[in-house]
Amino acid sequence: MSAAIGAAPIAPPAVQTRAGEVRSFTPSDLPGVAALFQRVFIRKAGPVPPALAPCLAEIFLEHPWSDPDLPSRVYVTAEGMVGGFLGVIPVRMSHRGRPVRMAVASSMMVERPEANPLVGARLLRSFFQGPQDLSLTETANLVARQMWLRLGAKVLPMHSLEWVCILRPAGLGVDLAANHVLPQLKILRPPAAMLDALLAHRPRMPPLPDSGLEARGSDVTLEDFARFIPGAVSGFSLRPEFDVPTLRWMLAHAASKERYGTPVARIVPDRAGHPAGGYFGHVERRGLLRVLQILAAPGKAEAVLDDILAHAWRLGAVAVTGRGQPELHEALQVRNCYFRCAGFTIVHSLSPELIDAFRNADACASGLAGETWIRLIGNEFG
Repeated sequence: MSAAIGAAPIAPPAVQTRAGEVRSFTPSDLPGVAALFQRVFIRKAGPVPPALAPCLAEIFLEHPWSDPDLPSRVYVTAEGMVGGFLGVIPVRMSHRGRPVRMAVASSMMVERPEANPLVGARLLRSFFQGPQDLSLTETANLVARQMWLRLGAKVLPMHSLEWVCILRPAGLGVDLAANHVLPQLKILRPPAAMLDALLAHRPRMPPLPDSGLEARGSDVTLEDFARFIPGAVSGFSLRPEFDVPTLRWMLAHAASKERYGTPVARIVPDRAGHPAGGYFGHVERRGLLRVLQILAAPGKAEAVLDDILAHAWRLGAVAVTGRGQPELHEALQVRNCYFRCAGFTIVHSLSPELIDAFRNADACASGLAGETWIRLIGNEFG
């Protein structure tokens, strides 16, 4: 491998804090990290789900691209208890043919942050001291955003958006109410479907798939989609150097998001029959189609988006949603999609060229190249 681009010095093995230390994550930390995840993210009483620790081990210790120089970080108190964690996912990238080491920061959590306000910053500082050329997160909240900015990182506004295309407004209202207010409101889905059927025959904005959009794509297996991806990302100057075995492993993880529904993988041709692109996501019955990854050939984004919307309509989805990708933004606007901030995508690098690749919509570093593919996001864990 050639010399790294904009590499920073390797960090010391541990960063001391006033009440403990930040060090590399090891298998012996799994019970403590799983318990912390249960308290911080799952927020359910009772024992830690049996599947949680093995899932953490697979992602942060057994990833096919695991790199001993880019370990996850754990904060251990003076009493030997796990009080914080920052997961690190190594990604093998290239920029114009040169290798790039990217480290994705994921699942950052701190025990009682109001009582330990410096632990998160020290975990992040330790992460930045690693040898990666490029650091990225896709899910930073306002607090994490401020920590990244203080360390010289850049927020990517277009990547930080989530887009939504409403297909069945009454059904979407019920879905949102059931998911965020009262689960029993799902009982209203049948009457909402009847109302949406009536609305479908009235003039409306935005235009829905039954008024002109075409579903030209075909469902494919995860194996077929894994073989499709390396060629589909080849047009980006900054891109992951995916291999099929690693993609097979990652897609198996990504498919197991119980809360998001059934996996969907499709490859889409254009009107002439040439490959236009493809996408992977999940669809709930009478719920959302969540798109994890969209890949489109230059000038073919509209054909891929039309297939997504038309296929979602055919499946009975109430809306389609996905993460912002600058190269798709205009095509999404034309389809009257709505945009909102859904967690900040932030990058840090000493190389201006790498930052410019993001700003110029010439980087593929989200979804399967980021952190939202992991099974920790969207899994029930019992």
